[in-house]
Amino acid sequence: MSDKNPFPYLACLENETFRWILIIGLGIVIFFSNISGWDLWNPDEPRYAQVAKEMVETGEFIVPHLNGDIYPDKPPIFFWIIAAFSILLGGFSEVSVRLPSALSAILIIALTYKFGKKLFNSQAGLFSALILATNVEFFWLGRRANIDMTLTLFIFLSFYFYYLGYIGGKREKVYYMLFYFFMGIATLTKGPVGFIIPLLSIFSFLILNRDIKAFAKSYPVAGFAVFFLVILVWLIPACIKGGEAYTHEILFKQTVSRYTTGWSHQRPFYYYFINFPADFAPWIILIPWAIYYFYFVNPEVRKNSEFKFCFAWFVATFIFFSLSSGKRNLYLLPAYPAITLLLGYFIDRSIATGQNIFFKQPFYLLGILFIILGMGGGILSFLLDYQVLDIPVSLTPCSLLIFGILGFLGGVFMMVVVGKNLNLLSFYTGIGLLTLTIVFTVFSVLPKINRVKSPKFLGEKIVSLVKREDKLIKYRYEGAGVNYYTGINRIKDVKTPEKLIEILEKEKNIYCLIRKRHYDFIQKKHKISSNLKIVDEYRIGHRKILIVTNKL
Repeated sequence: MSDKNPFPYLACLENETFRWILIIGLGIVIFFSNISGWDLWNPDEPRYAQVAKEMVETGEFIVPHLNGDIYPDKPPIFFWIIAAFSILLGGFSEVSVRLPSALSAILIIALTYKFGKKLFNSQAGLFSALILATNVEFFWLGRRANIDMTLTLFIFLSFYFYYLGYIGGKREKVYYMLFYFFMGIATLTKGPVGFIIPLLSIFSFLILNRDIKAFAKSYPVAGFAVFFLVILVWLIPACIKGGEAYTHEILFKQTVSRYTTGWSHQRPFYYYFINFPADFAPWIILIPWAIYYFYFVNPEVRKNSEFKFCFAWFVATFIFFSLSSGKRNLYLLPAYPAITLLLGYFIDRSIATGQNIFFKQPFYLLGILFIILGMGGGILSFLLDYQVLDIPVSLTPCSLLIFGILGFLGGVFMMVVVGKNLNLLSFYTGIGLLTLTIVFTVFSVLPKINRVKSPKFLGEKIVSLVKREDKLIKYRYEGAGVNYYTGINRIKDVKTPEKLIEILEKEKNIYCLIRKRHYDFIQKKHKISSNLKIVDEYRIGHRKILIVTNKL
C-alpha cells in the first residue's frame, strides 16, 4: 500500500473499534440529522404512515387498511414496525414514521462492512460501507418512510447468512435456516421480491461458480418449510379475514400481474441504465474504472467466488427489475450493497497493488465536481443576496456561501492530495465532503421546499373549514396525506364525473378535494352547479389540488 498512514491520525483507521465508531457515527449523522425537519411527503410517506395509524387506532393488525378500506398493495411488516415505533415514542410523528428506514440504513452499512470484511478484508469492507452510505439514492431512501430500505435489510441478511452457510462451518445449518427465515421476512415486507431476488441471485452465483449442486446442501426441504411457515403465520389469517377478493389481490394482482403487465409505473426496459447513474452519484464515476481493472488489469480476481457472489447479486437484480414493466428508482435498492462491495474491493486492490492510475482518475473528477459545486454555491449566494435571482423557495445566502467556500476548498485539497498519491486521505476527504453536502441539504435545502411538497398545509386548511354539519369527499385523489394530517380515517372517494355532479347537486355542505386538471376537465365537458366555488388551491409536488364547495 502506497500510503498506509500518510499522517499519524490516520493510524486510528486500522483500529477495529474506531472503524465501527466511524461507520455508526457517520450513519447517525447522515440518516438522523434533522430527521423531523420537514413533513411527510407524497406519495409514499403519508400513505404508509396512515396505514400504520389505522392499524393502531382500529386494532386491526392482520389486514392493513387505508382510508377505511382494505389495503392489499403490501404485506404488513413495515406497517407493524412503524406502528411499534410510534407506540414506543408516544404517537405518530415524522421521527417515528421514518425511524424504520433510518435504522435499517445504519444496519445495512454496518452489515456491509462486516460482510466486506468476510468476503475480502476489513479495509475493503470499510470502503464499501462508506460508499454505500454516501450515494444519493441510499442517503435519500434512508431518510424516507419507504418500504425499500427495510426490504433491503432483510434481503441483505438472507444473502449474508446464505454465504456463511455456503462456506461451511459448525453452524452451517443454522446459517441456512436463517437464510430461509429472512427470505420469509423480506417477503412479508414487500411481497415476492423478498424471495425472488435472493434465489435468482444465488442460483446465478452457483451457475457462475459451476457449483449448482451446492444448493442441495442448503437443506432446502427444511429451509422452505421455515420460509413458508413464516409467511403462512400471517397469510392464512389475513386471507380468512380479508375474504376472496383480498386473497386474489394479494396473491396474484400484486405479484405476478404487477410484474408482468406493469399496470403501475410503466417504464421502458432501459429505464435503469439511464436512471441508475444519477441515483448512484457520485460513486458512479468509479464503475468504468472498476470494470476496466477487473476485466483487463487483474482478471484473475473474477475467478474468486467472493467476486462472483457480489457480481451475480447485482447483475441478477438489475436484470430482473429491468425486465419488469413497472419500474421505480427505489426498486433497485437491494442491489446497492452488492455494487458497493465490488467498488470497495476495487479501491482496496488498486491502492494495495500501487496501481494508482485506477484510483486517481475518478478522484480527480470528484475533486473537480466539488470545485464546481463550491463555485456554484458561492455564485448562487451572491445572486440571492443581491436579489438578482428569484426562486420560489428561500435558501439562506449565508449558508450557501459557507457551503460554497468549504466545497471549493475541499475540492482543491482533494486534487492536491490525489496528485501526491495520498490515496487514503483522498478517499476520506471525499467522504467528508459528501457528508458536508448531505448535512447542508438536510438543514438548508429540504426544509425550504417543504411548503410545496407537504400535504400538511392542505390538511390544516380542511380542519379549519370542515365543520360538524359538513361532509368531505374527494374525486380521484388518493390523498393519504389528508387522512394523516386531518385525523379523518374515512373520506368518500368519488370515481366518475357523473357521480360527483350528482353529489354536489343533491347534497348540501359538501367540500371536495380535486386535482385542478380534473376540475378543469369536468367544468369543460360537464355542467356543474353554479353554486360551486373554489375555496383554496394547494401545490403538492407537481400536482395542484383544489378545495371546492357547494356550501353557501
